[in-house]
Amino acid sequence: MGKGVNLLRFAILFVAVLSVHAATKKRYIVHNQSYVTFYDAWRRCQGFGQRLATVTSKEDSELLESTIKQLLIPFGVWWIGGTDEGKEGYYTWISTNEPVGKNGGYTNFYPLQPSDFLGLENCLEVGRFGGVQWNDANCFLLQRFICEADVDDDDCDEEDSE
Repeated sequence: MGKGVNLLRFAILFVAVLSVHAATKKRYIVHNQSYVTFYDAWRRCQGFGQRLATVTSKEDSELLESTIKQLLIPFGVWWIGGTDEGKEGYYTWISTNEPVGKNGGYTNFYPLQPSDFLGLENCLEVGRFGGVQWNDANCFLLQRFICEADVDDDDCDEEDSE
C-alpha cells in the first residue's frame, strides 16, 4: 500500500473529530497521539483553539460516547475538563469555571466515585471502567485527552479531521 494510505490510517487512529448533534452545538475531538497531565491537556486544547471537554447533559454524554465508539481503538482513558483542585469535593469545569452538576444538573460519576483515593485524585477522566462514566484521578497521570469546540449551525452535518 502507498504512503498516503498508511498516513491516512495513522491520522484516523490518533485523532477523531466527528459531527455533532444540532441540540448540543459542540463537537468532541479525541486526542490519542499524546499522553499528558490534566493541566497539559487543558493547555493543549487551548492551543488548538478548543476547550478541555465538558459534559453537562445526557446529550453531551451520548455525543461523547458516540465519538469514542467511532475510533479504531474505542477504549482507553482520557482527561475531560472537571476538577476539584480549588475546593475538595466541589468540581468545576476548568474551561468555563461552572460547577459540575450546576443547580442539581447533570453528573455521570461511576458508582462510588469520586473517591479522592489517598487524597490525590482531583481531576476527571472517562474510560477507566469502560464507557463514559466519570472517575476522579491524580491530575499528574499521563493520559490521552478529549477537547471540545463549538459548532456553527452550518457545520452541524460536516465531518472534520485533523
